[in-house]
Amino acid sequence: MRFCFAICLCLLTLLSRAEDPTGEVAPNWILPDLSGTQISLYQEAEAGITTVMFFWASWCNGCKALLPVIKRFNAAKGDKAVRFYLMNVWEDNDPVAFLRQHDMQHLPVLLQAENVAQRYDIKLTPGIVVVDAQKRIRYVRQPGESETEVSGKLQEVLGITIKP
Repeated sequence: MRFCFAICLCLLTLLSRAEDPTGEVAPNWILPDLSGTQISLYQEAEAGITTVMFFWASWCNGCKALLPVIKRFNAAKGDKAVRFYLMNVWEDNDPVAFLRQHDMQHLPVLLQAENVAQRYDIKLTPGIVVVDAQKRIRYVRQPGESETEVSGKLQEVLGITIKP
C-alpha cells in the first residue's frame, strides 16, 4: 500500500512540474501599444529589460485589487530595467477610460491581448507573467494567489521592495 502511495505521489509531483513553465523560454509576441508602436517581448529582453505582463479586464474584481500592487511596484522600481505591460483581455468595456479612472494610464497598455494570454496558458484574470532579460519565464501567478502572495513573489523575482 505504501509503495502504491509513493508511486502516485511521485507521478503527481512530476505532472505538476511539467505544467509549471517557470524557467522555460517565453514565447515571443508583438502587439501595438495605444500609440500604434509595435512592442516585442524579445526586443525588450534583448534590451536587457525584464517584462511583467499583467493580464486584466475592467470587469475583473481581482484585477482591480491587484492594480495598486502593480502601481506600487512600478513606482518603486527606480532605475531597474523592469517594464510593466497592462495586457487587456476579454474586455466588454472601455479599458482606457477604466485605466484613467484608476490613474494607471501611464503604464504601457496593450489591447486585445487574448492571443498572448493563450500562448502563456492564462485562462483567468488577473494573470501575471514575468519574463527576464534571458527570455525565461520567472513567475506565473497561480489562480487563487492573494495580493500579499503576489507581492511577495514579485519582490523576490524582481528584486524590488515595496511597502504594503
